[in-house]
Amino acid sequence: MSARFQISSKGFQSPIFDKIASKIANFSSKSQFFRFFAPFGRKKSKTFASKVRNVFADYSDILHVIFETYSALDLSSSDALKNMSTMNISEFLMLLRHCELFDDVLTEDESRKIFADIQQSSIDVKEETEAGVDDDDELSYGEFLDGIVAVVMYKDPNPFVDFAERVEGFLIHLFGRLRSFWSRSAGETTAQAHQVKRLLHELQKKLGVTD
Repeated sequence: MSARFQISSKGFQSPIFDKIASKIANFSSKSQFFRFFAPFGRKKSKTFASKVRNVFADYSDILHVIFETYSALDLSSSDALKNMSTMNISEFLMLLRHCELFDDVLTEDESRKIFADIQQSSIDVKEETEAGVDDDDELSYGEFLDGIVAVVMYKDPNPFVDFAERVEGFLIHLFGRLRSFWSRSAGETTAQAHQVKRLLHELQKKLGVTD
């Protein structure tokens, strides 16, 4: 297992969990997660992958809004302006920063490695079914979900809690952090003000918060 993923099981020393963590670089670009759960055997792997897919399906509406919003936030270069429907590394890091997710375990450098490993996995499986999959500088929506799974492994590595439950708990936390950030930043003018307003509205609706 590469050194970058050993931190995921820090404090638990679970051989099974170590095997799971070692699969983090093998996500498929369509977020099927099968190889990620492979240490549990084919039948259980399909069950676990299905549970995670179901969680993402339940929150698909707000996840798409988050992805679309952040995919359009980087205006720093002509390349960024040409790729407003996919997420580059700056936008991926921006999302994590806005949610205050960086710490001694999930550092910015580790997040860059997550981004790079997702891209490498996409090259390995050679799937080009959606925008961004064939671009090693941009994440498609499916690859964005792979990134969320990787971040969950860093932020909540408890092997005694069902992984799908950890993913859902993390998403609720993510939504709350994003709502807090954009509520504070609501008065700032951005080129994507309409998209940000839509994001904030969807976050408040999902969290059951009224103005």
